[in-house]
Amino acid sequence: MTDDDRIREVIGVAEELQRAERERAAAEVDVREVGAELGIEPRFVAQAEEKLAARSITKLRVAVVSTMLAVAVTGGVVAALRAPRSPASPAASANAPGPRPWSQPSLAGRVVIVDRFTSDGAACGDGPLVAAGARAESRERALDDASLAGAHALVLIHPRRRAFDEVEVGAIERFVRRGGGLVIADLGWSWVSNAKKPLEALPANVLGARLDFGFEPTATRGLGRVEIEGAPPIARTTGWVAGALRLRGPEPRVLVRDLDGAPVVGVVRSGLGRVVVLGHHGLVDDNPWLLAWSVAASLGEAR
Repeated sequence: MTDDDRIREVIGVAEELQRAERERAAAEVDVREVGAELGIEPRFVAQAEEKLAARSITKLRVAVVSTMLAVAVTGGVVAALRAPRSPASPAASANAPGPRPWSQPSLAGRVVIVDRFTSDGAACGDGPLVAAGARAESRERALDDASLAGAHALVLIHPRRRAFDEVEVGAIERFVRRGGGLVIADLGWSWVSNAKKPLEALPANVLGARLDFGFEPTATRGLGRVEIEGAPPIARTTGWVAGALRLRGPEPRVLVRDLDGAPVVGVVRSGLGRVVVLGHHGLVDDNPWLLAWSVAASLGEAR
């Protein structure tokens, strides 16, 4: 990393924090604190501070969500800045209820089909599903009613290897509407910008047109608070940018938004079933716990 890269890294974090200022202020962050958090040499921090002084953003007030705001910076580095807290007395700590400890929902006895014919699958593999008690079964052929029979949930992570045919779309729609769970991750902006194809041709959107969700052509800006009880913050360590979602159906639930309020992760109901929609496969690649949690949520067994 060059000297200029180090300076730009500190500036990038500070500017990301400034963009987060629209959230309710809860802590004050100094540019020097940013540099210390990243382990940047003081001389580079000083140069960054001089550059930022001209922009009047040396001191920033930012929202710290669930005591930690994850900020993506150059090269996919993630810096977590904690809100300062006054030390509590031992007696107060003992008597305070405190947050409920995070607990991954159980998938014991659940059969989860992981598609690897059309989908890439998660980088973490099926480990999180197995660890939660599920029986994970890979499918490397086209899905139909017979192959989905006996399953509780279906996982489609970045399903772009080929287009779904009508038999597959009909089988998946029936599976969900009869009470099955579906977890699907993709993003619309890269399909439009990089693949240069119409948004409605995205295989995930072909399914979404039947099941009340869609992937939008807009990239999101940062990640906001996680609306999952007790869950850890969403990590982003590989430089991905999620896409916005379109959630329809009765009472759609947004679980993660970007800093402008656009949905990034959500749940929709379709018939008797549920679909958990994730605006990038990187969400589960970098957060393996989210894969098992999403399957549980698609089955109505997670909050």
